[in-house]
Amino acid sequence: MQTVIFLTTRTSATGSMWRTIRTLAGKSYNFVTSDSISQGYLGEQRKDVLEKYEIPKNDTIVFWNATEFFNDQQDLSGFKFIVNARDPRDLVVNRYWWEFSHPKPGKTPEQIEARHQEMRELGLEGYVLRNRYTADFDSLRKIVPQLNGSDWTFVGYALYCLHFDDAISKIASILNVDLTKLTAKQRELIDAERAENLLTNARWVHKDWPGADRAPGRHKQELSPATVEKLTKRYEAILEFLKGIEDPRLRHYYD
Repeated sequence: MQTVIFLTTRTSATGSMWRTIRTLAGKSYNFVTSDSISQGYLGEQRKDVLEKYEIPKNDTIVFWNATEFFNDQQDLSGFKFIVNARDPRDLVVNRYWWEFSHPKPGKTPEQIEARHQEMRELGLEGYVLRNRYTADFDSLRKIVPQLNGSDWTFVGYALYCLHFDDAISKIASILNVDLTKLTAKQRELIDAERAENLLTNARWVHKDWPGADRAPGRHKQELSPATVEKLTKRYEAILEFLKGIEDPRLRHYYD
């Protein structure tokens, strides 16, 4: 079987989607993650390791959530892709809240508290205006045009949250999985990942890291209209790109 690459932006229901992919795939594939490939390296070392990594051609599913370090110069024709992304305006709001709860390897408690204090003083509005999260999206804009029509699918955050069954069908199609032949246990595990079931899902990231959301559009709820307007202008090209590959029912979320 062709290797499948799950290429995704961070904090975009990635953990849940990865669990779903693994549940659907069963024992048919080997599983690799960009974190395991980079072995804890950070910064330029991590970039160097990931860009030089040779992805297996067969029988593997690769969870790649370091999209800016994906080597888009390699021949992609031998792979299948599941691409996931979310509205960059929502993503930058997510990143603010995760600063308070996401692990920070190598940092002392004092350094972590100093960072938290800096974030509190900056505030959500200040944070989203100061920080630009474009690298992952810029990579996706280079990679997606190279993909063969039947060998990739876009299962974005919005579809996964709002039309879960359709998202599952698209993932299953890439994995060549017959959904009518799933076991009762597989169905149970997949059903637990529905947005409406996450509050009772012990594996949901919110259990450990408060601030996670379950629907698109949080930027419009948490930011002032003036800040939303600035972010919409800043990410205009990315929003148009996402709108172009999104399910037609959901394109209005990128307005």
